Amino acid sequence: MEKIIDNYIEIFEYITEINLDINKAKRIRNEIEENLNSIGYDLGNKILFKVHYLLALTRYRTRSYNESIEAGLKSLEYANNLNDKYFIARAHALIALNNIVLEEFNSFEKHYLIAEKIYKELEAYEDLTMLDTKTAAYMAKRGEPENLIKMYLGKALDYITKFQSVRSAQLYVSIGAVYSIIYGEFEKAIDLYLKALDIAKYYNDIYMEMLILYYIGIGYDEIRMRDKAINTLYSILDDNRFLDFTSTRLCVRFDLINSLLEKNADMNSIQELLYECEKEIKKIDYIKQGQYKVQLNLLIVQYNIKTKKENIKDNLDILDEINNFFQGDIDNFIFAYVDYYIEKLYGDIYYQIGEFFNAIEHHKNAVNISKKYRIKYAINAYEALANDYKSLEDYKNAYETIEEVNKLVMNVEHVNLMAKYNNVQKSYEELKREEREREEFFANLSHELKTPINIIYSSIQLMSLFKGKSDEVFKEYYLKHEKSVRINCLRMLKIIQNMIDINKIDCGAIKPKFGNYNLVSLVEEVTMSVLSSVEVKNIYITFDTDEEEMIAKCDPYMIERIILNLLSNAIKFSKENGFIHVRMKQKDGYILVIISDNGIGIPNNMKENIFNKFIQVDRTFKRKNEGSGIGLSLVKSLVDVNNGYIELESMEDVGSEFKIYIPNITINEVEAIDKYDVDIDRVFSELSDIYEL
Repeated sequence: MEKIIDNYIEIFEYITEINLDINKAKRIRNEIEENLNSIGYDLGNKILFKVHYLLALTRYRTRSYNESIEAGLKSLEYANNLNDKYFIARAHALIALNNIVLEEFNSFEKHYLIAEKIYKELEAYEDLTMLDTKTAAYMAKRGEPENLIKMYLGKALDYITKFQSVRSAQLYVSIGAVYSIIYGEFEKAIDLYLKALDIAKYYNDIYMEMLILYYIGIGYDEIRMRDKAINTLYSILDDNRFLDFTSTRLCVRFDLINSLLEKNADMNSIQELLYECEKEIKKIDYIKQGQYKVQLNLLIVQYNIKTKKENIKDNLDILDEINNFFQGDIDNFIFAYVDYYIEKLYGDIYYQIGEFFNAIEHHKNAVNISKKYRIKYAINAYEALANDYKSLEDYKNAYETIEEVNKLVMNVEHVNLMAKYNNVQKSYEELKREEREREEFFANLSHELKTPINIIYSSIQLMSLFKGKSDEVFKEYYLKHEKSVRINCLRMLKIIQNMIDINKIDCGAIKPKFGNYNLVSLVEEVTMSVLSSVEVKNIYITFDTDEEEMIAKCDPYMIERIILNLLSNAIKFSKENGFIHVRMKQKDGYILVIISDNGIGIPNNMKENIFNKFIQVDRTFKRKNEGSGIGLSLVKSLVDVNNGYIELESMEDVGSEFKIYIPNITINEVEAIDKYDVDIDRVFSELSDIYEL
């Protein structure tokens, strides 16, 4: 029973509105309630928590918010009996979301703060991201102040960088949707969608990939890149991998038709798409068909108006049917702007048949409704209203209406100009900062390259003095200076290789070679490979792991580079008789590698930018250690390529701790573990910029 309940919780926690089957949710809830009444309450606190949490969840998803709170409080009671912090936080979070929908803000804040506090203690960043994203979305729908909404969005964007899971793509999409639908910040939304797309491809989540492409297509349409939008939407329909997702494919067709109508494209193509929609609607759940038919019929009416069909008045009957259905199911409607389009299209039809007073009435309604949506809808409604007045030769009202349009257009242009100015200003400040860092980097780089070249050149000059000496004298000199020449060659090779790799990553030219590897043995081997190199500093290196085998999808060469780079830094900045601990464990769907030391630490003012290119902890020419300033930037980039993330905790003069999170997933079923041998030459190269060695 518990597995079934867990599966249902997973479904109703994450299923999108498009795919939500309300009847199924109600049926499952009724079955659980019947079983609960027949079995009784002798199931144990854990099962009872999950049962009541699922009941709360199904009521929440079917918009029975008061009943959801009641079930949520019951689940909270069992969670408290268990003293399970995570269960307690989940119950409070769900109760909080119900309260915000009901506009019970005091209750919302009470439960939200408890959930947030516990989630933070547990480092449950996925749950925190979901909680803040949903909170922002509900607040936006209810017209709360923008600064408050963006505070929650900001927190969600911060949390989402601290983890990656199969749900990350959906969460990026949810955050992007708020920026897109509520604020019209489509460029920002598209950036978030593109991040989500990379994650969906990594986890081979085909449905999420389709959904993200759909949102990207809508975003392109909103920023007037209509051809790109149309091509993106067509590409979804042409991809055979997406054939099973009928409901979402219908939504793609709806938006594609809308884009083609606005572009005044080939009407035959639109007619063909409308026909395909009629066939596809018959394939979806019966309970959903009504809403999808409403959306299709709205597009058919728009098509008929555009093509100026002779029987245009018949479309009023279609709109009457649409309106009756919509009013009867208004609280459960999954499509947006339906009320606006009904009034706008009524007005458009009356305008075409010359009933201008009726047109004015409906276009005024559309204007009023548009105020809760984006400005473009208000502009379209005002323009239609102005045309109504012109047709009646009421030029005074027509002029005043056009003035309203102009104000809105000017406001949009002003907002867009201010946004562009702010973006340009931010870009300018960022470029200035990067230029300063680049100048410092190249000043340092000249030193980094000049030092080993001088040493090598001096050694060669001395060699020329000994070339006439006896073999024994020459051999003595050679043995004395060979190590120095070799190490300084390796120093230069390391700098050059790091610069090549970071540029390859920036250009997207680096292609990871993923396989299933035992990260425990890989990280342990890399760690042990540096032991002989740190004896001179009396640094103690230890390796510890909770499990002897943790198999994951990764590029082993990149993992080797990551661990070697961090160990090299730890050795360079550790004190005499210091320590370096390397630990491994599994956590929240990740394999976690922790590298800690008791070295010089990192100043607070540098932590935020430490993973940027060209940044060094010690920038002075009197510094004790070599380094080009791109090592940590490369580390972060390599971790990103492996779809993980990295965290830093550090205190100046106390030490640093780096945490590398690699997703605990494999490539399909693990039939065999791939083998990888650590390259000892790369170890020497990575450690070559430590003066003491």
